[in-house]
Amino acid sequence: MTASCRLGFPALIAANRFYKVSAMPGQSTTLLQKLFAERAIIPLVIAWYCVAYLMQSPLIFTDSFGEDQAGFCGARKFTSVLLLASYEVSVIVVFAGGMALTGVYYFRLAKWLRQNQSISNQESVSYTRSLMIVMKVETLLPLIAEMPTAILTAGQMVLPVLPMWLTRVLVGPYWFASCVNPWLTIFMSSGGVEGEINY
Repeated sequence: MTASCRLGFPALIAANRFYKVSAMPGQSTTLLQKLFAERAIIPLVIAWYCVAYLMQSPLIFTDSFGEDQAGFCGARKFTSVLLLASYEVSVIVVFAGGMALTGVYYFRLAKWLRQNQSISNQESVSYTRSLMIVMKVETLLPLIAEMPTAILTAGQMVLPVLPMWLTRVLVGPYWFASCVNPWLTIFMSSGGVEGEINY
């Protein structure tokens, strides 16, 4: 659940920034610019959370979340192929959707930066660069930290039960991305990524 929700947030942040910096004065506002505007981004984040939640709802309603017999918390050992398929589809859809959106808007921001290196508003360029660094970390860190847990959960019907110590070692990094996220945000907003950033 945590990973599913978090995978969409970098994409929403990148889209918000892209439509903010690419808006031309005097140009009519597009639907996407309105959708990713300052006031609309919070409802979008909530909507992403709700989509991720609804996709996991078969596991929630069948009481399939909890501690597995192997000792890690997440989804209990799947006894139904249908529940396993539901889990797999929800994770793949959320993962693929989040990664695709993040990639699209990351490359759009990179293109905007290349085209606007010499603009007078260097603060905007600097902030966008900083945001792209944070996006990279916020996208790659969960992938690295949460992948072992995702593989163990997805493969628990076919994988052998691992020794408890090995399971704990593989699952331990899962929460690392959640722990780093607030500190990374503070670091960025204090200007630690690329010079002083003023909002």
